Formats: sequence, C-alpha cells, structure tokens
Amino acid sequence: YYDKSKVILPLVFLLKEASQASLNKHSFSLIYDESNVKQGDSELVFYLRHHSSETEAKKVVVSYKLFDINSALNHFTTVAGQKPANIVIYANETKEATTDDLEKKKDKLTKYSVEYVFKD
Repeated sequence: YYDKSKVILPLVFLLKEASQASLNKHSFSLIYDESNVKQGDSELVFYLRHHSSETEAKKVVVSYKLFDINSALNHFTTVAGQKPANIVIYANETKEATTDDLEKKKDKLTKYSVEYVFKD
C-alpha cells in the first residue's frame, strides 16, 4: 500500500529491448467489476490487465505502478456495508517466464491477496 486508497504493485513483464521507447509500449490497468459485489462481501477484487503493442518481448523487467482504488473502495464499502478485509488481485500469467504469449498462459488466473489494514 501507499495509503488507504492507493496500492503499489510490482509488475514483472517482458520488453523487446531495455529502452524507454519499449517501456512506453506497455500499460497496466486494474479492473473492478462492481456488479459482482454483494452485501457482506469481505474481498475487494480486481483484475490486472497488461496491454502491450510489442510482439517480440524478450527482456525481463520489474516496474512499480501506483493504482488509485478510491472509487472502487467507496463503491465496495457502500454495497458490502463494510470496508474490505482483503484486497485480491487476479492476474493472467504464463507458464514460462520467458514468454508473454497468452497461448502459453496458466489454466487459471493467479490470485494475489493482501490484508486491507485501513479499517477506520
């Protein structure tokens, strides 16, 4: 976490080359599906999406991205009737670290969960 309405995620992905131009061809978003929230829910769920215009990514990089979750948090708290106990992020990952080809993706989304510590 950065604070109660922002999360920082470490992102591991592949670039074609180690350059700013290559890095600029990648973006990430957190998707929140408000239609799945019900009264009493305790997990605020997001789906991480990686968008890239590169086709031959080969170099592994680690980057950190700050996501503002305030809107999703407010909606969740209103509908669920409480703040979340956990924040869950599902990511679509490949079976091999040397490729980002989704033809080689894992059978299920990878689940990451962290306790939401800001209860007040």
